[in-house]
Amino acid sequence: MPKSDIIRIVGSAESQSEHPLGTAVCNYAKQELKTEVMEKISDFKAVPGSGIECTVGSKHGVLIGNRSWMTSNGLKITKDVNAMMKQHEELGRTAVLVSIDGLLCAMIAISDQLKPEAQQVVHVLQKKLGCKVVLLTGDNQITAKAIAREVGIFEVFAEVLPTHKADKVKDLQAAGKTVAMVGDGVNDSPALVTADVGISFKTGTDVAAEAADIVLMNDNLEDIVAAIDLSKAVVRRIKYNFVFASAYNVIGVPIAAGCFVPIGFSLQPWMASAAMALSSVSVVTSSLLLKKYTKPFFDSKWKKGDMLKEDEVLIQTGRNFIDKIATSLANISEKISNGSNNIVGEKFASLPNTCEGEKNEQIARIDGTLVESRDEKEYLLLDAQNDSDSETDL
Repeated sequence: MPKSDIIRIVGSAESQSEHPLGTAVCNYAKQELKTEVMEKISDFKAVPGSGIECTVGSKHGVLIGNRSWMTSNGLKITKDVNAMMKQHEELGRTAVLVSIDGLLCAMIAISDQLKPEAQQVVHVLQKKLGCKVVLLTGDNQITAKAIAREVGIFEVFAEVLPTHKADKVKDLQAAGKTVAMVGDGVNDSPALVTADVGISFKTGTDVAAEAADIVLMNDNLEDIVAAIDLSKAVVRRIKYNFVFASAYNVIGVPIAAGCFVPIGFSLQPWMASAAMALSSVSVVTSSLLLKKYTKPFFDSKWKKGDMLKEDEVLIQTGRNFIDKIATSLANISEKISNGSNNIVGEKFASLPNTCEGEKNEQIARIDGTLVESRDEKEYLLLDAQNDSDSETDL
């Protein structure tokens, strides 16, 4: 199939996707084809964390997604294809496969270019504000680890499905953590609502903005640090005002009530009224000092190009339940083999069909170009999309 046809079909299919990477691929196709008109799409279905399926132009059946999405639809992934994907993933790119009419015909590699301030923001959050930063992403372990090493994040949850993001937040809360969730995608909404504090961006989706507690007006990651630092400054000021007002009244009320008249110390009524007014004025004035707040100075020692070592990043996946199922099934099998008739309380879950069909493969490689997209990775701050330019390489 000609290169232009593959680009046209893939771009048309992704035009119906709300995923940031889908938007990047669609924009790439429009730039390559120099047109804003895509083909008609029917039977579109998006499976979060896997991929999409649709019919393009009423004649081409299209599948676009990760390895598991292809294998679950009966497509075989050869060692060469897997090695090519792994090569891109080790460079921090997201690699997805394309099947047209049952034929595996292309691979798309999308590179997330980190925002210039990303490394410093993570460093300041961890070293200066005492927050633990965790990367929560639907990307595979290899890509997630590469990004985490570059940014300086020590703990990663990879291959997390959108439906499991809120569960991850609950797990962290159950461990006694105060969680702030930063995200701007539709899939982030449940986690944003579940977190103690949800932070989104004005440039994100409307759903995420409505679900968040804080919506940052500027598309700058440094504002996350400023929001947390300002909130701490406000809490400190509230505590200071409370202590001051309490002490002021503990001293002033007995005097105004005449408790010290026997020793010749008293206040005239106008003096008591003035003292009461002064109490309110002093608290308001103290609060107005917050208007002089300035953002933290980013003097981070983390330099561009610095990376964590391989063993410094802790990788966990969102699919660990499969291991639990395997253990459960093994226990059941053992009970059956031992003749046990009292098997109670075992939990089952349906696993995806991973049978591989015998189909021919053809890999097409297409030169890429620079397109703009929004990265969907979220930061969890325990006690933080990161917008990016994406380089699409098919």
